[in-house]
Amino acid sequence: MKLADAVLDAIDRQQPIGLLSDRDRSFDEDGAYAIAWEVHARRRERGEEPVGRKIGFTNREIWAEYGVWAPIWSHVYDSTVHYAPDGSRSRATRRRSSTPSTGSRTGSR
Repeated sequence: MKLADAVLDAIDRQQPIGLLSDRDRSFDEDGAYAIAWEVHARRRERGEEPVGRKIGFTNREIWAEYGVWAPIWSHVYDSTVHYAPDGSRSRATRRRSSTPSTGSRTGSR
């Protein structure tokens, strides 16, 4: 199974998967973004629309702990965003997160 297939399958099943680097030891940041673009294209093909981006690891103080050396980002889709009943942003969406995004980590660089 291609890594992009595994990611889409996990999204569809709403189930976590292990680190992709455990499946392919040569997996690096460039590989991660290549898979992200493939997943993005396939999500667009099936009708999902990007509505924003999620940026993780903006706190440089934790980069060494997680083996990252720059912020990471990914698209957010209309199928994954939930709005408050009155259409306004909820308080939770405005609050800054104190935890890093650890969905994937490449340890490259």
